Amino acid sequence: MNKWVKKEAAKYDIAYASGYFPQNATRFFYQDICKFVQKYIKGSTKLLDIGCGPCFTRKMAKPYNIDVYGLDISKRLTKLWKHEGVRACVASSSAIPYKDNTFDIVMAWDVLEHIPEEGLVDTFKEIKRVGKHKCLFDYSIALTEESRKFNNMNLHVTVRPYLWWLRLMAYTVGVSPDGLAFLDKAKTHYIGKILMKK
Repeated sequence: MNKWVKKEAAKYDIAYASGYFPQNATRFFYQDICKFVQKYIKGSTKLLDIGCGPCFTRKMAKPYNIDVYGLDISKRLTKLWKHEGVRACVASSSAIPYKDNTFDIVMAWDVLEHIPEEGLVDTFKEIKRVGKHKCLFDYSIALTEESRKFNNMNLHVTVRPYLWWLRLMAYTVGVSPDGLAFLDKAKTHYIGKILMKK
């Protein structure tokens, strides 16, 4: 296990115990994911929610016949997942415990800025590996420090300009985000998607 994984896992164990439950999927989920499913996918759809927290995505996806799998670095959520019937595992985004070409959609909402720079290259490579031949990578990236602090911890450990993120994604995933990436009204988050092809 990388040193950063252990350190970040300990932070999120504390944060979740303190009531940190970010709503990591928003109304954009409905619009973007459903359009992608209708256009590209026949039959059942598998979605991986990286940094899933309580896995709110599962409830949002239910009406659309999307099979959601969660992944989070904190072990604090396992009892909640079991109680809610969530299919999720404790793991790092830089070592995703699923086989190659498993998912139609990989989602990382309000997650990437929480990963130290040393873990980002492996994270993007893993996202590409577990995605199918045509896989939608749906993401949001915070460009500012976390507004809420838990035990004086800043959870946004990688705060970089959007162009820095673009270059990193182009290098690791092999493509750059399409024109659907946009800055939110508060100018604190970029929201976008990549159709990854292998």
